[in-house]
Amino acid sequence: MNRLAAIIVLLLIHICGEIGFSQDTDSLMNRIQAITIEEILALPEEQIDVGLADLVLAKDFYPDLKIESFLHAFDYMADRFMYFFGQHTDPDKRVRALNSFLYQKGEWNDSITFGYDDEDLHARRLSNKFINGYIATKKGSCITLPMMYVILAGRLGFPIYAARLPYHFFVRYVPEPTTPSFQENIEATNGGSYVPNEEYKKTFRIPEKALKNGVYLRTLTKKQYVASLLLINANEWIARKNLDRAKHYLELLMKYDSTFTSATMNYATVHLQEALLLEQQMNEEKRREMAFHDICARNEARDQTSHQLPSPLQGKFRIPESGLSAFEVPIESIVSKMKTSKQNQPAPQWIPPSQFSVKPELQMSLGEITQRYAPLIQEKLDVYESFKQKAEGLGIVRAYPLTFFRIQSKSLEQFQEKGVK
Repeated sequence: MNRLAAIIVLLLIHICGEIGFSQDTDSLMNRIQAITIEEILALPEEQIDVGLADLVLAKDFYPDLKIESFLHAFDYMADRFMYFFGQHTDPDKRVRALNSFLYQKGEWNDSITFGYDDEDLHARRLSNKFINGYIATKKGSCITLPMMYVILAGRLGFPIYAARLPYHFFVRYVPEPTTPSFQENIEATNGGSYVPNEEYKKTFRIPEKALKNGVYLRTLTKKQYVASLLLINANEWIARKNLDRAKHYLELLMKYDSTFTSATMNYATVHLQEALLLEQQMNEEKRREMAFHDICARNEARDQTSHQLPSPLQGKFRIPESGLSAFEVPIESIVSKMKTSKQNQPAPQWIPPSQFSVKPELQMSLGEITQRYAPLIQEKLDVYESFKQKAEGLGIVRAYPLTFFRIQSKSLEQFQEKGVK
């Protein structure tokens, strides 16, 4: 997208944000700016606005975001669609019209289209995680491209809902009373093609137990979809080392949809990370205590005792790798702290150098520190094990389908150039 088009879009958002804005609506706008995701999730299903919910989530990282301006932009887009394509009542024609409206240049969209950010297929950029970034950059991800379908569908009255795959969202047009035989999966990342369940199942290597448990391929309610989006915020807070806030989002997510294995696994990993942090604090206290007793007085003894204390977690636990910041915890920094060794071996204990004896009072102090931290560490490890087993029991998929996303990106480019859907 060129600079002129971007400027036009930003002006459009600004103008739309000013339309109808008066003193009478000030209180409403202030209320919109102050609403919380907890309040949105507590609403009845029919009152949930997915666009509003995602903008509220985006404010975690865009604190100056003007939510009302984007809501006006969504309304404007829906009105524009109805003006040009509102005559379509056939579901297939509606979907094709949405595809053209979003991805193909024309008078219906002022020649401003949306595309797939093929330079960020892992959806690591913040702009590819929230709908305001999609509007601003005109590029999106497997998170934001399908979200726009759901947002517009809610305003147009189309029965289009989100569904989950491993590391991916798509949308589904569900049957209506007038067209009970029409149900199609719409792949937003490739221009809106129909993709059957079996193809998704094969491509993403979904185990049967995950399907049985409703983890993937299930049509989500708006409330369940919004809850799923909490994972994105949780993982951002993990990356920013705010584990308490991350846990809050994950707990809220699991409250409204307990089947999302990525949330369950990430909740487990957060507790493992907390256990490691407690272990570091414990060892630091021990080092200070040893220094206080002047154990490091002699050079040889100092060299031997200043090494990092052995980790009681080493060899006992293995963290499942993911490497995806949008859907799963970026845990490389955690993995690097753990050395490979035999699993389930006894936790190693610190043994003082043989050249000198440790005074009884130091032994007692080190023991007291261990006794103070050990229950806290074990509690975190117990939660980790419990939720890890739960995630594995639900059916978790760890293989990232990068090839799939590359193919979709090329398909969307072809559709924008030639129009084949």
